[in-house]
Amino acid sequence: MAKWFHQFFNKRAMQAGEDLSAPTIMVNIGFDDPRRGDCQALPAIAKNLQEDQQGRYVYLHGPMLKSLYPDLEAQEAVERYCTDYEIMPDIYLTTPEANSARPPKKWLKNNNIFFVDENNENLSDPIRTGLVAHHITPERLAAEQPKFIKAYPETTNRHLIGLNFIDASMNKNKFWEKAPCLATQLIEVARHHQPATIFICGTRRTKAQEIQKLNDKLQAAIATDDLDISIISFDLTAQAEGQKFYNPYLGLIATADTLVAPSNSLSILSECTAAGKQVLIGSDGLQDYVVGKFVRQGYGAFLSKIDRSKPFIAKPIKTEDASKQAAKDLWRQYKQFRSTRPRPQGVLKKPSSSTLAV
Repeated sequence: MAKWFHQFFNKRAMQAGEDLSAPTIMVNIGFDDPRRGDCQALPAIAKNLQEDQQGRYVYLHGPMLKSLYPDLEAQEAVERYCTDYEIMPDIYLTTPEANSARPPKKWLKNNNIFFVDENNENLSDPIRTGLVAHHITPERLAAEQPKFIKAYPETTNRHLIGLNFIDASMNKNKFWEKAPCLATQLIEVARHHQPATIFICGTRRTKAQEIQKLNDKLQAAIATDDLDISIISFDLTAQAEGQKFYNPYLGLIATADTLVAPSNSLSILSECTAAGKQVLIGSDGLQDYVVGKFVRQGYGAFLSKIDRSKPFIAKPIKTEDASKQAAKDLWRQYKQFRSTRPRPQGVLKKPSSSTLAV
């Protein structure tokens, strides 16, 4: 039925003489945090769509537009930018949180711009695949690994457990109330792989006091049992704004022997799979209906449910590229949209590159 449905609308578009080739895809994250999973996923989806359809990709964000057009409101700045660079987007992507990144009202009024402001979960369909779109590739991880080793040489020749830590909710196991706390679980895994290092990598959402609490619990457990386990922590929020610093997130994913990620971030879970090995999930009970699919696909296992009385060896995994699949799904939706609405007039004439990002 679905195949017939798409064939019907594709035929309608062809009969109308509509050429859908070489679309212009615009991503505008406004003043949203570019480090967020959604803000990283949209460019990944757009670039895949650009490559598949031989189109053009344009990336915008609030600070850049503000610097170019300081006297204009956000939507006016988008319109002016498009006028200056002779652009008219066919597909316009943004996040629900980026209110300032919505397209100009008259574009929406004309109803011929395919406007999408969805979260990554809605674009990627994780209930079907267990994954969401992300920007990480094996090639990128390979480039990041030597940077991590250079920054943290003390982790070499030790079993490295990488914990992508969000907050204390990783200690709240909704369905396993009697499960040991996160610190205890990590020590139970690490004791089988001594000498070991547990690397706590904070995110933009992680509070410094949460990292400190976890660090204190781990240190207390190590001292009690005299274990050869070291602790390293990185607090992203403590880095001075505007100053350059090394973020170990990608390097840790590339280098860690064992990866642990929270269940309340499908982006982090999916990004960890780019390393090609199983991910341990520190479950807080959130989104378990989706994470359950992640586990059933063999991509990961719940930290609270594995047998921690013996060594955990992460199995190699092979995942589909959720960004490519999301791009294909988006293209099908776009073709359906175009079956009843003509393309906007205007093409990208300058610069000549197929990608324009400032």
